[in-house]
Amino acid sequence: MKKIDLEMWVMPNASFKTGLTFGQELKHFSKKYPHINVRIKVHTWSSAWRLIMKAVRTKKGPDVFQLGSSWVNTLAYLGGLADISKPVEELKKKDFFSPLNKQMEESFKEEKIYSLPWFMDTRILFYRKDIFKKAGLKEKDIGNWDSFQKACQKIASLKIKGKKIYPLAVSGAKSWTLIHDIAPWIWSGGGEFLNFRGKKISFQQRESLKGMKFYFDLVRAYGSKIALKQNMGKVMEDFFIYGRCAMHFSGTWVFSAFLNPNSHLYRAEIAQNIGIALPPAGPKGRYAFLGGSNLGVAKFSKYPREAWELISFLTSPSSQLRYTKAISNLPVHSKIFDAFFFEDKQLAEKFKQICSYGKMFPPVFSWGIIETIMMETLAEIFNSIRKGRYTENLLKKEIKKISSEINFVLSL
Repeated sequence: MKKIDLEMWVMPNASFKTGLTFGQELKHFSKKYPHINVRIKVHTWSSAWRLIMKAVRTKKGPDVFQLGSSWVNTLAYLGGLADISKPVEELKKKDFFSPLNKQMEESFKEEKIYSLPWFMDTRILFYRKDIFKKAGLKEKDIGNWDSFQKACQKIASLKIKGKKIYPLAVSGAKSWTLIHDIAPWIWSGGGEFLNFRGKKISFQQRESLKGMKFYFDLVRAYGSKIALKQNMGKVMEDFFIYGRCAMHFSGTWVFSAFLNPNSHLYRAEIAQNIGIALPPAGPKGRYAFLGGSNLGVAKFSKYPREAWELISFLTSPSSQLRYTKAISNLPVHSKIFDAFFFEDKQLAEKFKQICSYGKMFPPVFSWGIIETIMMETLAEIFNSIRKGRYTENLLKKEIKKISSEINFVLSL
């Protein structure tokens, strides 16, 4: 059988161990398809969008893409992804969609399908039980916006062994994921990113601004001043190892590092003091960000059949269970979600509960472009907090500035 070389672009799903971790999974693929060799290239999330857009424009790039779930419609519209509807039918596509959130299915109800979900991502509120105990707080005390803010005030006055404890551990150097962090606050404040028809931005309206203001006010008042100047790795060390902060919003990848007994970052005495809480409910309800990564075949691939075999294998139950456990992201295959948490049924129920509040970004074809514009602006606002220049007027000014630009994109 003829030897085939495929190229696949992935993001750092396992940080600096991405190549090694994914390479282990590809060994299983090679046993089944020995004639297909897969070369991987790892790109950061901050550079991936630009590189993928260039590949689509020049028709030169990989055979298989890892894509942010919100990018798929844009890239399909631009002609960058192959239509995989027919082979998907053969695999009973309903098995690919987690029963935890119907929106995951809604995104794939179009006549044509251009990608398959690979794994899910959400945002979790981790808190230090030991710090909460010293502050006289319990999980129920951070259940809504008001109580969350009061808990932050209480923690802010706390000192442990003579050292000040900060309520929130928030990195000031993670611009690409800021929109994921702020989305639940916008939604729970009654706001939306786009209007119900997806034709105009709602980002600048009162309810959306209310959610953004609440989040940025929290960061300014209660975020660790040191953490605001650090990268995510250092911030997580402050929370999970040194106990300088009481709460931290993060993704599920934490379980492969700070909460993994086999990791050099694991500390048993710390791990037993980490709690998981639902995102606080706002005036209009409780929401959690729900996204993840999809796999798509490049329309310009010379080997579409072999590329399909690769994404079909990687989204199979056995591969997905192995890989999501290795990188600590949530599986999307309905048959293996419980198996993912087989060691901790209580944790499984907590994640089901969090995902039940999940909401995804609007499935409009231009979202990938819109997301990039918003990300840059939110990073500027965050930077103003770091430099002590943030005000409510600055927030309104920056959001107003991008509204016309995004409305123009939506009109195309």
